[in-house]
Amino acid sequence: MTFRFTGTVSAILLSEECKRLFVAVNRDLFVWDISKNEQTLSVRGCWGGITAFALQGLVLWASCQDGTLCCFDIYTGECKRLTGIHGHMISALGVNSDNNTLIAATNKDRAFAWDIDHQILVDQLFCMTKICEQLR
Repeated sequence: MTFRFTGTVSAILLSEECKRLFVAVNRDLFVWDISKNEQTLSVRGCWGGITAFALQGLVLWASCQDGTLCCFDIYTGECKRLTGIHGHMISALGVNSDNNTLIAATNKDRAFAWDIDHQILVDQLFCMTKICEQLR
């Protein structure tokens, strides 16, 4: 199976059930249904360049170069929430096993734990051990 994109791929994520492939190309988001080998969604002109993804059920979190987090419905592409955690580029995202905390790591040796339900910053992390504890 081959997927072709015009531009630079900056982030990629495969869903847990291996049915969907999420790809960021330049500032655009694409979703592919792998079983049907077809593109099911494209969202044009996301804020900043997308740098990382994290999947939380039917919601896709995308981080941008300017430190913004966008929350997309994976079926409609609707931006449900736009959040600015900090001013640094986010280089990695993860959601804990309870789906209630989003961890955003920057390219400045910092990570932030974000309470998704209450939309508040719960912790600023500087140590990889603490990040791993939050993801459990």
